[in-house]
Amino acid sequence: MRNAIGAPVRIPAPLAALGVREVLNDLYPRQVRLGRMAPLRCSLEIGLLDDHGGREETLLLGPAQARGDSAAAIELPAMEALLLLWKRRTIDDVATRRSGSERALQNVLSSALVP
Repeated sequence: MRNAIGAPVRIPAPLAALGVREVLNDLYPRQVRLGRMAPLRCSLEIGLLDDHGGREETLLLGPAQARGDSAAAIELPAMEALLLLWKRRTIDDVATRRSGSERALQNVLSSALVP
């Protein structure tokens, strides 16, 4: 991400994690409620890393009710997760640890999660 003069901009992990939670808890449900997208059929577990590479938190997107019940899982810096969910990055643009179904991962990330 760059500012108006092209200089790199960092979003601190706690702020980025807040943005990710907003997508998962507010924006995605609103997209479903307004009929802009169907509910996700598979779940994605998102492990957010802090600014030092440590685990910030793990969040679930989709119908799974508990960690480990997801079809796919990724772990990445919180800022990259936020940009990925807003389609400002692709999964190939960011360094992630992935597990589970690659197809499920692609299906979730290609969905219209945000307006």
